[in-house]
Amino acid sequence: MKKTLNLTLSGVLLIAAGILMLVAEKIGLQISKMVIPLLFALSGVLCLLFYSANKKYKIPSQFQFLQGLGLIIYAIVIFLFPKSLLQFLMVTSYFIMLFGITEIGFSFSVLNSSSKTFKEPLILVLTSFKNEYKGIQIAGFLTIIIGVSNMIFVSKVKKIDIQDL
Repeated sequence: MKKTLNLTLSGVLLIAAGILMLVAEKIGLQISKMVIPLLFALSGVLCLLFYSANKKYKIPSQFQFLQGLGLIIYAIVIFLFPKSLLQFLMVTSYFIMLFGITEIGFSFSVLNSSSKTFKEPLILVLTSFKNEYKGIQIAGFLTIIIGVSNMIFVSKVKKIDIQDL
């Protein structure tokens, strides 16, 4: 597959966004609200670049198209709409839930994995009711996991042959 560096960089950007979410309380909501969406949007653009270079690999490239589009839409939404940390958390919770469902479907269809990610969004939502900053830290941790899984996917993608799909 071509342009796997794009996916690696996408994973790195997601990890960076996750780290910023972990320290959001220290850097403040205003800075977080500007930098985190930028990292998600750039990550999404890199996924779309990977998609455009690898359209012949139908399932992986379609997943990266959906992931890229989702990351960009999420970035726009969290940049424009949330006015408070709680609103930011709610949007993030829904995003991670949808992203988790997409990851499950993809992992079953391509990697034959038994990934179970339904618990994470539930934990995120329940924790955010008690302490908003704890919720954003959990969202950050989950975003780091998404970034790492993106990088693991790169190692799998490099081994995929067109006949396998």
